[in-house]
Amino acid sequence: AYPLKLQGKSLTEKEMVSLLEKVGLSEEFLHRPIDQLSGGEKQRISLARSLSLEPEVLLLDEATSSLDSLSTQIIENTIINYHKEGHTILWITHQKEQGERLGNRIWTIENGLVKEGVAL
Repeated sequence: AYPLKLQGKSLTEKEMVSLLEKVGLSEEFLHRPIDQLSGGEKQRISLARSLSLEPEVLLLDEATSSLDSLSTQIIENTIINYHKEGHTILWITHQKEQGERLGNRIWTIENGLVKEGVAL
């Protein structure tokens, strides 16, 4: 909640539930202790918190690493929908197939050098 406070914002419970639903979680997760969440649930809550800030550019670093296929699919779909709303996504991944499947421009790093993005 601190980043929201820095922006002078707060969320209603209805807005929080809506964010949870965007990442495939139910209202129950508003009150569940963090130590009772799976890795995938924690990733999705983290994404919901990031989306609550409504960033123009969403930076993601390995957003689906170590997740099962269902959690990966939910996060990917959430990000696709956020992009469709007109937001820019900068997604860092080691999964080439994921980048090709979801991206519209890909940059690679080879030998410490960034190679120009390829439009897809």
